[in-house]
Amino acid sequence: MNTFGAEQPLEFPVTCRHRILADKGEDVRAHILMRLHELRIEDKLEEGRHSRKGNYVTYTVEVEYHSRDELYRVMNELSNIWGVRTVI
Repeated sequence: MNTFGAEQPLEFPVTCRHRILADKGEDVRAHILMRLHELRIEDKLEEGRHSRKGNYVTYTVEVEYHSRDELYRVMNELSNIWGVRTVI
């Protein structure tokens, strides 16, 4: 039985496709790319949709994880980038 909010078991390695919602601008994109490079994530950062007013943009990146700790660390690092609003 699945309980709402409970951690689901993951089998590692696992590949996750993350969506990053960020402020629009080349500076923000540069910060994201720099952090991905620091984390040794080589997958291409794909630009997605823009918000209706053009203030925000989504990016997508795929990451292969080998442990739950690595997943949490990368999610935290991406979330703390200047201009990033959320990472899912």
